[in-house]
Amino acid sequence: MANMFQAQLGEHVYNFLAARHQFQKRMKLIPVDFNQPWWIVLAKQKVAFAIVMVFAIIDSIFGTVFPLLIGIAVASLDWQLLLLIILAKIGLSILSGIINFINTIFHFRSAESVNYSANLFFLTTDPVNHTTKSSGQVISKINRGYGAYDSFLDILGTEIVPIIINLITIPIILLRYQTALGLSAITILIVVATVNIFGGIFRIKIYEPKTITAEDKQKAVAIENLQQAPYIRYCFATIEQAKRIGITAAETMTAAANSRQFDDYIGIITKVLSYSGMIWIGWQTFQLAGTGVITPIIASTLIISYYNSSENVGSAGKFVRRITRSYVYIQDLFKFIRGFGKASYPVLEGVDKK
Repeated sequence: MANMFQAQLGEHVYNFLAARHQFQKRMKLIPVDFNQPWWIVLAKQKVAFAIVMVFAIIDSIFGTVFPLLIGIAVASLDWQLLLLIILAKIGLSILSGIINFINTIFHFRSAESVNYSANLFFLTTDPVNHTTKSSGQVISKINRGYGAYDSFLDILGTEIVPIIINLITIPIILLRYQTALGLSAITILIVVATVNIFGGIFRIKIYEPKTITAEDKQKAVAIENLQQAPYIRYCFATIEQAKRIGITAAETMTAAANSRQFDDYIGIITKVLSYSGMIWIGWQTFQLAGTGVITPIIASTLIISYYNSSENVGSAGKFVRRITRSYVYIQDLFKFIRGFGKASYPVLEGVDKK
């Protein structure tokens, strides 16, 4: 009885929200030409993209200076300033609901448009083009490309933009109190960011191609087994195919593990650099507090602000690597389709492909 009530309640909530969202009317698929740049689907939604990015920048700036603003309000015992800061934070949180609604439409419309157009391409291309290609490889490329757009857009707005804002804002704040302090923060954060960037580039060049190749082979064998299962059994080839499954699984596992371990090495290096820099920043801040240039409360908020910034920039490696991986997967799908073959005659003439 309780389960039935929960199911009915859940269905009513879903229907209520779905009726108000009306996503089926707000989201229309965008035909994607794979001979154009991969970002063309984003450019076709430039207004939504601009709104999402501008809000992400504003929200990130306020989030970065929020601890310092609280520290200033407390140090000056200004209750009205504290109240104003908190109300502004609440206002941004409410506004984020509207922006997230726009972002949801932009996000899924982009990813699903690529998924739709890729499937439509492989449906309408000349059948002869499929004879020399593995169905498993095709499915692998589509799934990776779709997932890559989904991941790319998610990371760009929620992770990469805040990291960039942190990298810019915190040194500016510290420069306001002492030039040497700000320059120290700039130097440390740039070194950390550089390690992350070069780590991401190295990953793209060395590790990702190996992972893509291994995953494509594994998917090809899996689809082949499903398509030809009766024939394999009839020819008593099950043992051989089982061996192929094991080999491709081991290759994929090895490639993914090597890539992950490289990520861990970069992560450790950036964290050590970040925390080492915090020692120097902390010492300089203590000197300013000791000479009365800043109050202990401001000193603590500066250290906390730097810590939050260095933590974000230090963990940027995994987000940089995820977004570069997504970029590689998207490019891989576009390149694969461009070289796959074309339709020599119209298949969907007169059909609305939108």
